[in-house]
Amino acid sequence: MTHRSLVFFLLGSASLLAQGETKVARPFPSPTSTKTAPAPEPAPSIATGGDHVTATLPPPRRDATAPTSPVPPQPEGIAFDEQPGCVWATSPRWKASFDRDGATFVPFLGSEAPRDLPVRFALRSVAVGGERQPAASGELQRTGNTVAIARPGVREEYAASDAGIEQRFVFASLPRRGEIVVDIGLTGDFAVQPEGAGFRLVNELGVVTYGQAKTIDADGDRCELSTEWTGSSLAIHVPAGFAAKATLPLVIDPLIGSLTTVATHAAVLGSDLAYDATLHRYVVCWEYQYSQTDTDVRLQQLDDAMQPVGPQIVVDATLDAWRKPRVANLNLYDRFLVVAEGAAPGQNSRLALRVFDGSTATMGAQSTPPFPLSSSVSSPDVGGDPSLSGPTYFTVVFEYEFSLTDHDLLYAQFDQNGVPRNTWNAIDVSNDYEHSPRISKCDGQGPSATQTWAVVYRRDQGQVGQTRAMFLAWDGQVLTQNMPLTGFDSPSGPTGLDVSSPTDGTRKYLVVDTKVDPQTSHRFLRGTAVTSAGTILAADQQLSFTNDPDGEPAVDCDGARFCLTFVENQAVPVVHATTVDLVGSQLLRRDTASVMAFPGIGNDGVVARHSGGAGTNGDRDYGLVLHVGPGGGVFAHRYLGMAPGGFGTRAFGCGPLTWSAQGNGAIGETIALQLANTAGWAGWVFGAVVDVPLGFCPGCRQGSSADVVLPGATLQWTIPLDTGLVGVTFAFQGFDFGAGTCLGSIALGNTADLTIR
Repeated sequence: MTHRSLVFFLLGSASLLAQGETKVARPFPSPTSTKTAPAPEPAPSIATGGDHVTATLPPPRRDATAPTSPVPPQPEGIAFDEQPGCVWATSPRWKASFDRDGATFVPFLGSEAPRDLPVRFALRSVAVGGERQPAASGELQRTGNTVAIARPGVREEYAASDAGIEQRFVFASLPRRGEIVVDIGLTGDFAVQPEGAGFRLVNELGVVTYGQAKTIDADGDRCELSTEWTGSSLAIHVPAGFAAKATLPLVIDPLIGSLTTVATHAAVLGSDLAYDATLHRYVVCWEYQYSQTDTDVRLQQLDDAMQPVGPQIVVDATLDAWRKPRVANLNLYDRFLVVAEGAAPGQNSRLALRVFDGSTATMGAQSTPPFPLSSSVSSPDVGGDPSLSGPTYFTVVFEYEFSLTDHDLLYAQFDQNGVPRNTWNAIDVSNDYEHSPRISKCDGQGPSATQTWAVVYRRDQGQVGQTRAMFLAWDGQVLTQNMPLTGFDSPSGPTGLDVSSPTDGTRKYLVVDTKVDPQTSHRFLRGTAVTSAGTILAADQQLSFTNDPDGEPAVDCDGARFCLTFVENQAVPVVHATTVDLVGSQLLRRDTASVMAFPGIGNDGVVARHSGGAGTNGDRDYGLVLHVGPGGGVFAHRYLGMAPGGFGTRAFGCGPLTWSAQGNGAIGETIALQLANTAGWAGWVFGAVVDVPLGFCPGCRQGSSADVVLPGATLQWTIPLDTGLVGVTFAFQGFDFGAGTCLGSIALGNTADLTIR
């Protein structure tokens, strides 16, 4: 198996088996209420034509094959100026120059900036199999939005996009096979700081990001790479194992820059996003103010690199106000549902819906479910379903004004056409004030019997209150209702609350809440981990680590870990993204990346590609969306989370030994390795990764430095709770005296390489 594939196989088996299951939706629960009003009536007869979207949308597509982009990415505002020996490229967010020796990137820091902040990238050398060759000057070429420096042995390319310049190194041939090290000199007025698996180039004027590099060969095989800061250069390492089997050409691909400008409306009020793994598409929707009584909504498709695909699409341009839009996806049907508060001038707000078909880039008709609700509806949120086994449904939660002092929370399910399955049902209809509902982006991957949405909300009781939770099955059945999570003193001001999609297998959720420090009156972040069965695993733990007030949390899950985004309210507010892991009963923040700092910035949403149906193997990307208002716009950002650690295999063994592994290779977790086919005294050697031929045993190779020798066919190791181990690879190799032919009796197993995350 390839690197990490064993653990990914074990984690992914249930999901793969689930794709062929037969699902039968149970009847949607009858409406429930403890009050005499609003009294729900029998389910209305829902027409499938007219105002609904059935007539305008094509049948669902049920395969998971990624289609060709219907419209290629169209970077806006990029222009070139070709001069002798130099090419300049400019965009609204950056400019760059290219010559025979490298590139200079200059981010736009605002017209008020006292000076520019250029960053110079110059290839110094390329080493293949340990033999280093200094870089020679190349021939400057430009094709479309790509500028290339054609050097002997490697073609250096810079592709211009809204987000920045994408740097690529293309190897059409290799003099030998072995580890490839690309050494890139950096010069400029900045300090280099690690950011996840990449780097931030920091100056008091601003920040330039250098994202994690990946490599991909001609067959589509890919590998995420480690990059080392040497003090004057970035050294990107392609492992010898990947280089040895790669089909040429081989491409190394980091990204310089970080943000995609989605829209530049002057009065953006909020945004959200969702992901469809079949289409490889994000959909971002946002609200902007047209007048004091009229807010409109648009959406934009983005590809996996967070680049715009096709034009902006109108969700609402009527004279009504569509407020607080939220969006979710049904992967089976390639459709997205946008929900919002809809209100005509002077009338109560209602639940407003519209379906977008991502496969055809067409919008269905606007609709309002004919629920028998006589008062205002507010704060809607929507969850989707990544399953490719139908049927699947959207689940919408919303707040209902029972009276001025008593708000209730309701939910309803809708099919892929936006048609309600039934009328509404209750989340919480107590005599207290329930508000601010949030539902997980999806109900998780895996068999339908385990698919569960989490709903969280606030219940205010005078000056005190509770954050509470509810869990719903994929077809709307109530599993756990009105479960208290944490208590708080009811604060004034905006409420920050969100819940992730579940992890695979054990169905764990992360609930992130904001509370008020009674000493400083600052808001800070608290996290609670809970299972779909209602078991609290980590209770009300602090996730803020600065003295500045934090707020506006958004959270999702890649199937194993969580990504939390939030605003740190400094003199200039900053949006951060961080990976959060549950280790035992502790919530740990692994890393923190600064996404954007700007006055008036708002953190709006995060979605894991996993929530849209992407597989666990290597698909740990998140999409973030944020806005700046007034006078700013909508921005998207790609964040690489931290994959669960995993085992790779090197075929170094000789003899009949095989091994199997269990456990997640993350700090604080326990892994177990088991040898099979032993016949005598057996054990394990454990240490650093090496490759040493054993001349006295032809065909046998030592793959571990053997710093530790452990007798016994079973090895169990609890990885120390030390963040310095993240990214380190250890090698394990089994041995047996009695099962092999080396020196008459010795057998060695294939090497198990564990990369810790």
